[in-house]
Amino acid sequence: IVNAAPHEVVNGYMMSSLVQWHLTGLDIDSSADPASLEHFGISIVEGMSTGIIPVACLGGPEDIITTGVDGFISHNLQEVREHTLSIFSLSSERQMDISNAARARAVQFQASEFRQRFINTVENGAAIHAYRLMISRTLLHARSAGAAAPALRAGRYAALFVEPRNHYALEFASTTTSTVLAAAKESWILHIVHSEDNMQLVNQMHLHEHS
Repeated sequence: IVNAAPHEVVNGYMMSSLVQWHLTGLDIDSSADPASLEHFGISIVEGMSTGIIPVACLGGPEDIITTGVDGFISHNLQEVREHTLSIFSLSSERQMDISNAARARAVQFQASEFRQRFINTVENGAAIHAYRLMISRTLLHARSAGAAAPALRAGRYAALFVEPRNHYALEFASTTTSTVLAAAKESWILHIVHSEDNMQLVNQMHLHEHS
């Protein structure tokens, strides 16, 4: 066990390994307890970037991994065992094919790739109608529920947070997003739809002015 290992050490272990297990959500009933599944799996992507072959469970990893192409999705412990044994039984050429595919897949999750795809989506107008419909319905529901809806301001782009709970994640996500948007060249507005329960938390947040 290596505690608080530096990135170089972790990377070295992954590059010298063939298989990575990511078993969050193992044997969890996804319909009864979806919150216990892996929501995304950043460590999976980090591992794939080194060429390691992932064996993961249901949930977010399904959006990352294509079974038999760049990794394996397992529905239960038996499949974890079977997939692991199958990887070790493959020829070195086949293992290398999957490893290279994992590296190529990981590239698609780099920040630069996200940024460019997001810009393309916004610039092409693909999300404009959907966003306006979403925010109008959200505000209508928020007002009917007695939530504090934001006063809409003019801006070229907008980001929307909807969180009625008094949860620390709202402050972290909002302040981080606000900082990023403040540094952007474009005109951004951050809307936060909240409830009476977390109004004090929202009022205490130090958000950047950017518009």
